[in-house]
Amino acid sequence: MVVVVVVVVRERDNEEELAWQPLLLHLLSGDLRERGYFSLSIDCPYLFFYLFDLPRVTEVCFKQEKMKKQGSKQPVRLYVRGIVLGYKRSKVNQYPSCSLIQLEGVHERKDTQFYLGKRVAYVCKAKTEKKGSKFRVIWGRIRRPHGNGGIVRAKFRKNLPPSAIAGRVRVFLYPSNI
Repeated sequence: MVVVVVVVVRERDNEEELAWQPLLLHLLSGDLRERGYFSLSIDCPYLFFYLFDLPRVTEVCFKQEKMKKQGSKQPVRLYVRGIVLGYKRSKVNQYPSCSLIQLEGVHERKDTQFYLGKRVAYVCKAKTEKKGSKFRVIWGRIRRPHGNGGIVRAKFRKNLPPSAIAGRVRVFLYPSNI
């Protein structure tokens, strides 16, 4: 199957319209031309004609995609990091059922609105193995803001232990309300 691709560029300065150019330049490189992956190319300043042998071109592009994916990419993090500051407290009393959490990148009260109702996980490691893992998770939810500095209050199913203070929590981006 042979496919003719015609691309018309109106403004040469527009970066968005030239986003396809690296792929076409790669396809027009001498290496692919020698292998016979396309048979004709006419290059004008504002008008491009390309005659491709489509199965071969897609095969080459697919092989290159596989090679790119094998590179070392860090996995996508689907949560926001937070630090347990302590418990909600007054001058004398403290309330361990309500934990204060500072979220990474949140510094104002208005920014906390997005995180209200989101699930929070405190992950800790234990000595004994249960259900095939030494890791334990205490789940909770963000309830409301605390002050004007971007700190939030969270309630966990079981109260966080005192050893969790200054520890890391993960604030997951669900349930979503957008």
